[in-house]
This record gives sequence, structure tokens and C-alpha cells, in this order.
Amino acid sequence: MAIPAPSILSNVTELIRARLASALFTTDDTYDVTVDTPSSLMKTREANASRGYLNLFFYRFEPSGLFGDDALHNRWQVRTFCMITAFSAAGSETVGEGTNAVEVQVSESEIDFRVLGEVLRHFYESPEMNDDALGVYLRAILSPLSSDEINQIWSTQGDTTYRPSLLYEFTLIPIEPRRFVRPDAPLVAGGLSLDSRADLEARDDPVLPVGVIPSPQLEAGSDVNWVPQVTLISATNEIVQTLSFPLAGAPASVPVWIAGPDGEDIDIIWQQSAKGVWVDLDGPRDTRQIPAQSGSIGQLQIDPEADPGVVATLNVDLPPGTEPRQYLLFVERNDNGTLRRSNPLIITIGDIWS
Repeated sequence: MAIPAPSILSNVTELIRARLASALFTTDDTYDVTVDTPSSLMKTREANASRGYLNLFFYRFEPSGLFGDDALHNRWQVRTFCMITAFSAAGSETVGEGTNAVEVQVSESEIDFRVLGEVLRHFYESPEMNDDALGVYLRAILSPLSSDEINQIWSTQGDTTYRPSLLYEFTLIPIEPRRFVRPDAPLVAGGLSLDSRADLEARDDPVLPVGVIPSPQLEAGSDVNWVPQVTLISATNEIVQTLSFPLAGAPASVPVWIAGPDGEDIDIIWQQSAKGVWVDLDGPRDTRQIPAQSGSIGQLQIDPEADPGVVATLNVDLPPGTEPRQYLLFVERNDNGTLRRSNPLIITIGDIWS
């Protein structure tokens, strides 16, 4: 079986593990920070009795209560709960100085409490954990449980003896969808006729609003799962999500501003409504490269306050046609077989209501 690629959950657990390892044990090579179940960790410890372990047991994941719009393939936020347990080895330390110095034994449980106390102190002083490359901004929240809940957790670990532990909630973890979900065709004016003789099947295909929609701030993202973002530049130098043209005066192409790493390959995707469903137009893919921006124009984001006159754009040819029509325009990135599609742009040609 092939090993799966790292996921956001594996990256987050490693981020937390590495954070504690670097904060607590930088100069101690006898203590390891692990991500495991307590029962499995005990077996590891039996084979390495002289080493100490601070184990992270991520035992629950649940929705955060903040939900994105599934139809718009927004990111989803979850939180995880982690039991942090010390499995220390007994040792000795020197107490006193000079001729008064004596070597005293320190029990496992004493060292356990020292380590757990440092975890408490660390997350109290520095509860935030940020990683811009992953797009992760976590917060550690101490989450005490009742005796019954603690007993339920330990009862899943077989014969492993209960040990004092800390319980933390880490929130929020972003889950980025890998596949674009096409939104439903919108409802438009005219709506559902209540006339019993209405011929519903003969109704015209739904159409999208024609009015000018200014572009919002859009971010492509800076991690490996980045998604291209797009907007249009109008003939009057406006940064917009929609363009409308008269049937006889439509241009051959439109300028598109694409946010994403410069030089990356993207495909131009056109859609047209067919019986209420937006479908990709047939034909070969138009593969282009994201142009490089310069000066004050950001490469990975679309800023509606930017100067359109200095934005590097791609001229994208409009599909041919002689009738009034409406299109959705996307760009799509192939991420090793996973297609990441941008936000849609609306282009209307002619009077689509006549």
C-alpha cells in the first residue's frame, strides 16, 4: 500500500509536537515528544526504559461550529482534543553547591509533574501556533474534563495504567477541499409560476445577474494547495466580476487578472447554461501561464483598490456565437491530478431576456 501524502491533520499534529519539543527539550536528548496512543507508547517505553516521553494523544476531532458554504467549496474549520501525558524515567540530580552538594534520586512521578508543569506554563505564555506556509493559525485552550470523561478515555487503552495528564483543545484547523463543487444555478426573477397551466419544461434556462459586481479581496493562498483567483478589468478600468456587452459590440477577448504563483500553468474554462445546468464548453483546453506582477501589485492576491492600469493580465478569447448568451469563466489548476478551480466570472453578451 502506498503511503498517503501529508494532510492538514498530519501537518498540524507535527506542528504541535515540534513546538513542544523545541520549547521544552532543546538541550535534553533523553526526552522525546511523540504522537501516539498511551498503550502503544508504553510498549515503546518498555524497550527504552532509560528514555522519557511526552506523548500527544489526539483522541477527538469535531466541527468548530463555523461552517463555510459547501456549494462555494469554502474551507471548513475543525478542532481537535489532545491528551498530553508524560512517561518519564527516574533519574538523579545534584542538590546544593560545593561541599554541600549531594546526589538525590528523582522519581518518575516527580519528573512527570515537572514536565506537565512546563507544558502548562508554555501554552499559558504562548497559546498561539501559526504557520503561514500551511495557512494554519492555532490556539491551545486548556480543556479540563470530568472524572467520568477521563475514565472513558483511559478505558480504551487496555491495561495501561492511568497517569496524570493535561487535556487541550487546539482550534481551528482549516480543511481545504481538493475538488471544486459546482454551485447550483441561481434562482432569478420570474421564479416559479403558480399557474397550473405553466409549462415548466419549456421555461428558459436560468440566467445570472447582469449588473456590475465589483471584485472583492481575493487570496490564492501560499501553501501547496493554492487555488487560483480571477477578476476582470473593464474598458473603463474597473476591477469587476462581471462584464456585459451588446450583441453587435462584443470584443474578441477580455482581460483577466489571475492571482497565483507566476509562470504556473492554468487552463481557461468556459461554461454555458444548458437546461438549467452550467456545463463546460467542448473543445481543446486553452493552457496558459499566470503572468508575473510587478511594483505594488501582489502576485497571490487580488486587491480591488489596486491601480488596474499597471496590472498584468491575460487576454482571453471569448467563445464564438451569434445569439445573445451568457458565460461563466474560470481558470483551473491541475495539482497532480486534483483540479483546483477558481471563482467564476460572469460575461453576458446581448439581451439574454428577449
